[in-house]
Amino acid sequence: MPNSLQEVVQEVLRRVKPSLEEEERVSRILSKTVSTLREEFNRLEPEAEVLVEGSMAKGTWLSGETDADIFVRFPVKWKKSEMGETLIESVKRIFGPEKCRLRFAEHPYVKVTVDNINVDVVPCYKVEKGFYKSATDRTVFHTEFVKERLSLELRDEARLLKRFFKGIGVYGAEIKTRGFSGFLVELLVYSFGGFVKTLEALRDFQPPLILDPGGLYKDREEELARRARGSLLCVIDPVDELRNVAAAVSGESLSIAQYAAHMMLEKPSIEFFYPVYRASKEELKETVRSRGLNIVSITIPAWTNIPDILWGQAYRLLSRLSGFLEENDFGVLMERAWSDEEKNIVLLFILEEVEKRAAILHMGPPYFSSNVPRFVETYLSSERMLIHPFPRNGRWWTVLKPKVRDVREAISKFMSSSESLKGFSEKILESLSRSTICVGDSVVDAVENPEYTSFLERCINPFPWLSK
Repeated sequence: MPNSLQEVVQEVLRRVKPSLEEEERVSRILSKTVSTLREEFNRLEPEAEVLVEGSMAKGTWLSGETDADIFVRFPVKWKKSEMGETLIESVKRIFGPEKCRLRFAEHPYVKVTVDNINVDVVPCYKVEKGFYKSATDRTVFHTEFVKERLSLELRDEARLLKRFFKGIGVYGAEIKTRGFSGFLVELLVYSFGGFVKTLEALRDFQPPLILDPGGLYKDREEELARRARGSLLCVIDPVDELRNVAAAVSGESLSIAQYAAHMMLEKPSIEFFYPVYRASKEELKETVRSRGLNIVSITIPAWTNIPDILWGQAYRLLSRLSGFLEENDFGVLMERAWSDEEKNIVLLFILEEVEKRAAILHMGPPYFSSNVPRFVETYLSSERMLIHPFPRNGRWWTVLKPKVRDVREAISKFMSSSESLKGFSEKILESLSRSTICVGDSVVDAVENPEYTSFLERCINPFPWLSK
């Protein structure tokens, strides 16, 4: 097993760089797909263009990956709604509705599987650089920038950084991950000059880190600083000076990337790129029991098959429920969400306790505060009061009965509260009415899905490389 930095990098590059045969196979399939789509769309709109974009076009895709992007560029005379409807109908007609899955971003688009390659067929406008009518219009120019600026060697370096970010769980700008997009990876490698140099920069940086890879703010450094104000990481889009390519990266993802970069440089390992999660269900149950973890899961039927909408609402629900549990004196130690994006969403909590047997010490105002009389009067008349309010160590306190004794009761109370669920759609409320709650090691059996089992293992041991 390789253990020096150079040996690890070479081994990973051997794995991630597609062979000539693989490149030829993918190219052949995509060429045929583009030709079929071009024939269809040119019939509907002679000025339409059909182009392969993304990592496949830029030469930064990873061996074994089966995702590709094909963009259909429409003249600006088309309305957004008509453009999306036309694309959906045409792709379904060509490939058959059973092979197509509808997705939504700024435009609706279609995911279709062609010879084991998942192809996103995306509409955009045919515009000049800088005159964008939608977010997807920039993609063509992103591809041009990478092909013009990144040497073949740097494209391989981008493959390494993509695999590294995938391995540590911060790759992808979608709501689910809130991490590094493929284009951001390419810009980092270009800006710092390679994979290892990017790791060194991540290890050493203090926010804000500001990069202008396209040189759009040359001689305008003060304006660039103002543009980056409030950002931890600001990477100016080389084809749009008003856009931060790193805007989606959360502080959590950036912090993980920084520490993983530090560890990789200190103790290089293949495991950063290819972490191993192998715990069985029984092993996970034993871990929960032996460590005394108070784990609770709520399994909810999925209310939509549009990933970004699903994850956005799931995280909102997770946050709302977490706050409710805290308000009811169930200390939340960890909160996570998982979904197969088709059937189920699971909200997972690790709590201080799942059953309240003891009384609760409740903090009041400091000595001499004008709020002391109101605090005392409020709790003297409370049915929850067990011990009269009293002063101690600079504050007033009281001892109360728990609001809710069992976490199941608390969650059920949340699910039936119109105030707690205010703003959620009827479809979500209907799904919540069919949710199931598991506590303790039964959480392991909440969903029958190997990916869910791996998710649970990652909750307990998220970064295998931490123990190195």
